[in-house]
Amino acid sequence: MSEPSTTTNPTIVNLEGAISSCLSQSSSSKPLLLIGGDMSGIQPFLYQIVSSKAAKNLKGRSCYLDLLAKSVVESLLRGLHLNRNHVVCESGGTFVLLAANAPDVKSELEHIVQGIEANIFSCHGIALTVAISSVEITADEARGKTTTLADRWSELFTKRETKKNAKCASIIMGNNGYANLFSPNPINGDKVDAITGEDISDDGVYVKDVGHVTQINKDIIELGLQLRNGCTPVMLGADEPPINDFIIEPAHLGVKFRLAKSRVLSSVQTFEKMCENEDGLERLGVLRMDVDDLGAKFQEYARTQSLEAYSHLSRELDAFFKNKVNKLCESCGCYLLYGGGDDLFVVGQWSEVISLASAIKAEFSTWAHSRSGNWSLSAGVAIVKAKYPIIEGAKESGDEESNAKSHRCGEISKNSISFMGTPLNWDKEFVAVQLLERKLVKCLNDKSSPLPKSFLNKIMRHAAQAHIVSHKVNDVSIYWHLSYDIKRALERFKGNSELESLLKTCHQEICTPNNHIGGTAIVTDYHPLELWAFACRWAELEYRNND
Repeated sequence: MSEPSTTTNPTIVNLEGAISSCLSQSSSSKPLLLIGGDMSGIQPFLYQIVSSKAAKNLKGRSCYLDLLAKSVVESLLRGLHLNRNHVVCESGGTFVLLAANAPDVKSELEHIVQGIEANIFSCHGIALTVAISSVEITADEARGKTTTLADRWSELFTKRETKKNAKCASIIMGNNGYANLFSPNPINGDKVDAITGEDISDDGVYVKDVGHVTQINKDIIELGLQLRNGCTPVMLGADEPPINDFIIEPAHLGVKFRLAKSRVLSSVQTFEKMCENEDGLERLGVLRMDVDDLGAKFQEYARTQSLEAYSHLSRELDAFFKNKVNKLCESCGCYLLYGGGDDLFVVGQWSEVISLASAIKAEFSTWAHSRSGNWSLSAGVAIVKAKYPIIEGAKESGDEESNAKSHRCGEISKNSISFMGTPLNWDKEFVAVQLLERKLVKCLNDKSSPLPKSFLNKIMRHAAQAHIVSHKVNDVSIYWHLSYDIKRALERFKGNSELESLLKTCHQEICTPNNHIGGTAIVTDYHPLELWAFACRWAELEYRNND
């Protein structure tokens, strides 16, 4: 068998070598075993923060989740005597490994999985769980010589989802399992965890400047502190002795990480500091973003490609969300809390977050250009106050992301961004509306003859009074009121060519739609008044009266 793994995430994986190794160990007609796992509870665990120092705690929690997922994979590799070449894909709490389909491997796999489940339950209860299943495949399926690999993927995912729906079943069936799962824990009623707000028992610990926390949260706080001091987690080999004071062993799975000094210090601002904005509203932007229909794309890929090609695509996608996105975040002062697989979670100053989402979309389009299929991203942004509970901000940005994914622009669905309750197709709507918003902000800030803020309010009021249903105006009287307001404004700004042009454009596009917004061609099902009102609201948030 192959030697156990001692490192993580190499750039190059020799999956064909892993296939050959497995074939030498099995005489079955389906000699290979695909082992798939998926962790549940990641998002609630990550976002359940009530501490006033949430930004700093979130980084530690995000890193801990990554280390826990790596520990699960490493436990399987070490227990089955496999190396990193046997990792088909590993990202965002989801992984697939390749092993030999042999009786001793299956028996050992069952034993290892039971141990992993028991340890995670002992440490995290039902807050974090992992579902691990396996299916048998042929060598031809692994090498892409038949189209049935996609069927095996579906079988693996179905078995995994079934196990997720019966989480902790093995715990319940174990000794005293029912009591462990359902009996209430003893609580000292005057203590709550300063990070999660949950009741904690007498075995909680006290952390200076934080308060009483559970032992696991104490370790996560220390992990976050080490990260901010410029350290990077490095996995210890199975027999490698620790060389520094702080060692973290997620869920006591036998996989330990030391903290090695890196060159760049990690600067983490508070949410209040992130919200500071000299030119507009001080609010936090919470971004959720992921690839549209990724499961279907991978299913199609599995139908036409080999397991190695599938693995390569998965690693490239993971690298994009971890590396490219991280660099974009650093360039604009935003904070990547979670990025892996095909999704990400970012916080930052609200307008920077919207610009960041647009930049990520542009980079992703470049990434996808040389790949077959129609790749797209959808994003949701919640705009909240700095002290707003991050778990609620995450929920609101998730709702916005759902708006984006359900949005249709003509015959095109998804491929959108949504914020302030309005989804916009990236290519056909967002660009034109953003250009209009920037024109409005420029006119608002014109020192010689500024556009009055009351103009924005009038457009938004007309939109509210128009009774727009299914993008159709039901109260046509707003056209007369709008015409009157714009006529008065034109008289006031006579001689200001830029404002005159903007006002005439507004009147023409709303009263006699011509497939343009702010003078830019657009393809949309929205009524122009809806988009003008949205752009006005967006510009109002950006604008602050310097006086």
